[in-house]
Amino acid sequence: MQNGVANAEIHRSVATAQFGGGIDVRTRLKTLFGIGFRGEVRNFYTLNTPSFGVPVQRTQQHNVAVSGGLVVHY
Repeated sequence: MQNGVANAEIHRSVATAQFGGGIDVRTRLKTLFGIGFRGEVRNFYTLNTPSFGVPVQRTQQHNVAVSGGLVVHY
């Protein structure tokens, strides 16, 4: 920590939930394999967020992850 005090919350566990959804879309494009696209959104929600020596504004925390990719169907 910045003030030299040991961090007492270094091995602390908190409750976490994850939820989300996604979609797969097939295209009409046919090469050697069928091609599609995938999109996904996930939310990680924590209760009673530990501070780890850094000031936080709330006791809950949302981490949203958005991802996508190319899908090859064979």
